[in-house]
Amino acid sequence: MAKVVIIGGGVAGLAAGIYARKSGYDCEIYEKHFITGGQCTGWNRGGYHIDNCVHWLTGTSPDTDIHRVWREVGVLADDIDIIRHKLFLQVRQDGKVLNVWSDLDRFADEMTAIAPEDRRQIRHFVKMLKTFSHMDMPALKPAEQMTFADKMRFLRKCWRLIPYAVRYNGVSLPDYVSRFRSSVVRAIISSYLPATFNVISIVYMYATFLSGNGAIPRGGSMALTKRMETRFRQLGGKVFTRHEAKQVGIEGNRLRSVTFADGTTVEADNFIFACDTRVTFDLLGDKYMDNFFRKRYADIDTYPVFSNFNVYLAADSRCEDLPDMLIFSCRPFSIVGRSHDRIVLKNFNYEPSFAPEGHTVLQVLMVQDAADFDRWQHLYTTDREAYRAEKARAAAAIVERIVELEPHYAGHLKVIETVSPYSFHRYCGAYKGAYMSFISTHKTERELHNGRVAGLDNVYLSGQWIQPPGGLPNALVSGRFAVQRMCKVDGTEFVSDCK
Repeated sequence: MAKVVIIGGGVAGLAAGIYARKSGYDCEIYEKHFITGGQCTGWNRGGYHIDNCVHWLTGTSPDTDIHRVWREVGVLADDIDIIRHKLFLQVRQDGKVLNVWSDLDRFADEMTAIAPEDRRQIRHFVKMLKTFSHMDMPALKPAEQMTFADKMRFLRKCWRLIPYAVRYNGVSLPDYVSRFRSSVVRAIISSYLPATFNVISIVYMYATFLSGNGAIPRGGSMALTKRMETRFRQLGGKVFTRHEAKQVGIEGNRLRSVTFADGTTVEADNFIFACDTRVTFDLLGDKYMDNFFRKRYADIDTYPVFSNFNVYLAADSRCEDLPDMLIFSCRPFSIVGRSHDRIVLKNFNYEPSFAPEGHTVLQVLMVQDAADFDRWQHLYTTDREAYRAEKARAAAAIVERIVELEPHYAGHLKVIETVSPYSFHRYCGAYKGAYMSFISTHKTERELHNGRVAGLDNVYLSGQWIQPPGGLPNALVSGRFAVQRMCKVDGTEFVSDCK
């Protein structure tokens, strides 16, 4: 039985491990952290559960291929409750409130009532959302293994999207929202994602929710990855945590071994690197980096990445007056020197197990770019006390703004955790602390990596970095695709219930 070693135990690594075992490989996963999951994780603080990742999961609609793959790896099942919110997002701007309802007609009517002067643009925006609600991502085969029939099947699902994709892929969010006169409508379209995203990104995100394909599996991020780890172990796979890869042994055009921080060395017939690709090429050497990655790492302005500064709050009530997700404008404040005047607030009251009875967890997400990451890194590495003080100061400023919005929360919110972009780098090896891959901007064309490392015949890549803009669905299918590529090279049957 051929042996495959997987470096990285996040969603991509676990998916690769599951399909490697199903296809008959002896398989071991090595993870640097003490738990699997990567950034799709959670932890406990003072009786509360901190959920780091899942705000919605693309693939909760049974009509999609990605849904079938999530079921096969154990994430979705008939006995797993799916939480479907009627309200996805609320924006409060200039004294007005606008809601993104799961009912698209209700959403459209509310936008038009608030901004009748934008009626024509709203009608066009809603038409785009309806069209993109039919979107399904390729999840069963990598592009190079798709037959003509496979491509025609996908095209039949998505042909209506093509004119919009061609027209708007090169349009930035600021350019698009400038067509609207209402500040609150502009905010509902542009406030959730960084301004460098193209407009198709927000259309796809909203359409995913509105189509029912972006709901939340009960239990959140940690429960999701634990189900995947359980499936992998049930198939006979082995997981080794606290194993950070430090060195590789290469002979000719084959990788022979990986050595870990504790001095242990493992050999295998094949290797799948499911960790951050910057970590991968630090191990293998930049001479193995192809132009796909070389141009992206060299030009962060054209291929930006983003992270978050997250603040978690314990509320001594159920916060029933707050929506699932709230974005509101506020008095300006700074985080590592950059000014912010808007806050994204996530309410986890739909997960009662995350907090003591009658309480809930709130999460604040503040977008951070590569320059912010560099400032956090500098603070952490040069003055640890100043690093902690900046986190505490920013968290206090955020709580002040929430109380200014909702005065009755004064004295009822407690900061229980702060997470900087550098935290994601320290614990997960995330490049610039990024929570997704290289962003789809109005300057870039969508391009996928072939999942191979030129010059190393037995090395495969998986993870969100090879399928920009990343996220959990791309991490999942990249793990599946890595094993499909490996099986093809080895002449081994790829085994899956999803064909």
